[in-house]
Amino acid sequence: MREAVRCWPSEMRVELDWIKTDRVLADAFGPSVYIVGGPVRDKLRSLFHGDQFDPKDRDYVIVGHSIDEIRAKLGERARIDAVGASFGVLKVTVPDEATVDVALPRRERSTGSGHRDFEVQSGPDVTIEEDQARRDFLMNALGVQLISGELVAHAGAIEDVRHKRITAINGRQSFVDDPLRMLRAAQFSARFGFQVEDETRRHMLASASLIANVSPERISEELGKMLVKSARPSEGIRILHDVNLLAAVIPGLEEGAGVEQNDFHAHDVLQHNLAALDASRSKLEARWAALLHDIGKPRARSRDKTSYGYTFHGHERVGADMSRQILTNLRLPNALVDRVSRLVANHMYVADPAQSDSAIKRLINRVGLDLLEEQFHLRRADKIASGLPQGRNLERNEQFERRVYDLLAARPALAIRDLAVDGRDVMRAMIDAGVRPPGFQPGPEVGSILRDLLDRVIDAPELNTRDALKGEMIAIIHRMKGGA
Repeated sequence: MREAVRCWPSEMRVELDWIKTDRVLADAFGPSVYIVGGPVRDKLRSLFHGDQFDPKDRDYVIVGHSIDEIRAKLGERARIDAVGASFGVLKVTVPDEATVDVALPRRERSTGSGHRDFEVQSGPDVTIEEDQARRDFLMNALGVQLISGELVAHAGAIEDVRHKRITAINGRQSFVDDPLRMLRAAQFSARFGFQVEDETRRHMLASASLIANVSPERISEELGKMLVKSARPSEGIRILHDVNLLAAVIPGLEEGAGVEQNDFHAHDVLQHNLAALDASRSKLEARWAALLHDIGKPRARSRDKTSYGYTFHGHERVGADMSRQILTNLRLPNALVDRVSRLVANHMYVADPAQSDSAIKRLINRVGLDLLEEQFHLRRADKIASGLPQGRNLERNEQFERRVYDLLAARPALAIRDLAVDGRDVMRAMIDAGVRPPGFQPGPEVGSILRDLLDRVIDAPELNTRDALKGEMIAIIHRMKGGA
């Protein structure tokens, strides 16, 4: 284990803009208050590399005091929630400020495999240097004394930030203590453009199987940060692939490695998915859809009798099913799972500006108005990720998108709710035709009739009047009656 050292040469003083919470804590505890971790690291990143510095939260450590003393000294100046008091952590909320973590310095000792298997010691006898020594990576083992700006850094921490390097503080034991740290290393690398140093990477490879001890919720949270907060999230996914973690956290994605495509793609399936990921919008559903959009290709690949190489018929349906399973297993919200699966299922739509209005309406119906714009963005990312010149294709896509929006401006009937009749009209017509008795409970046949009517209106918009649809409805019901 590396020893922690105090470093405060004048050129390394770290000045952070004070917020109201800083002043309350400084008034109560003076030089005992430290800001630790991410905000300090990111301030050094801004100083060394010009990276943007805009910390949205802060974590504090107060040395030389007990939990009871912290509560007593803050008094009426803040609301205190003892959510993690057994581990020496309090949630503190100063009026008009965000809630922050205020902790005692801690020592930790692993007693098993997994994030919860720790013996934690906290209290006034633990030093800030010991607290820094328990952290995951050198670049995060940093603290600033709030009042003076004096820097506390684990040995090598400043150098790692300066040289854009990620080093596990305690070697492989860091990942044994908490296997999620392997995903955090990949996430930090993608977000900050830092390189995981060779020994740390070897420890990750040796520890990959331990990821099975981490809950899906923690994994999905870390993957979400990687996807949304990184300009090039593919770099993090590549690290996971290189250290044999990808198959465990996003199973099936690694199957695309080395899978040749056809004349329309310069990359194998995995590299294409990663290129689409980087080309997508930095929204969680957009990033997941881009990453998974062609995940079904290896399982749907077949030889093409033409000169194109391979075909992947139905890969979008295979991929949608795989995406749904992956995201469900990661315990992501059902709404997100549904939206990503729909985007994957529909990403092979025909973008022909000359196709009929009814064909376009059916596409809109399949995708959903709520996802139409996202579907178009996924198509652009997909085309860019081919690795081939796409000027003409992108222009054709844009023409098709304009055609779709022009059609939508006319407010066509696209869903059952847009019809001039509803389920009650269908039920009355069924009763009048003697197909069902008065007072019957509606069943699937009502919805089936409404979908049939919508299909006719999509082809012939002039039918969407009450009288015309009643006539169509009666004809459908009589056919039902004749077939009964």
